[in-house]
Amino acid sequence: MDLSNQTFNRVDFSGQDLQGVNMSHSKFSGCNFNKANLSGNDCSYSKFNGSLMIGTKCRNTNFAHSTLGCAFRPSDAFGVTLTFRCETFRGMVTSALWWYCWVYFALLMIPDKDSDGVNPKDALIASIGLQKYLRLKRMFIERELLILMAFSLLAGTLC
Repeated sequence: MDLSNQTFNRVDFSGQDLQGVNMSHSKFSGCNFNKANLSGNDCSYSKFNGSLMIGTKCRNTNFAHSTLGCAFRPSDAFGVTLTFRCETFRGMVTSALWWYCWVYFALLMIPDKDSDGVNPKDALIASIGLQKYLRLKRMFIERELLILMAFSLLAGTLC
């Protein structure tokens, strides 16, 4: 199946296993991808305006240079490739959990102090609350440990 270089209006892809399908350079307007599997797909240079991605698997999906003005509430979006420009995120409606995940990614950086001498990382942690920050940190540490354990099992290094 090839969904690249095409235009789709209000097509229902919900629940479909589209893993490995080329979806690049396409327009998906008002399409339903709820609970579909887009993991590992090339969705670069595509537009998903008004579409639904609720419970969608987007692990390692390439959304480079795409617009995601859609309901973006995936069940998994770790490893996605995104282009950081306003058009990528404008109009995106996302779950609080994914919004906080993206805030947490910013908290992994070490910023310079701003012109007032304030550490932006400390200010951001204070704004979301220390307890929420610590829960996010724990969630990501646990996820990384699970992934490491899975890779170890696959490699046969654990009993």
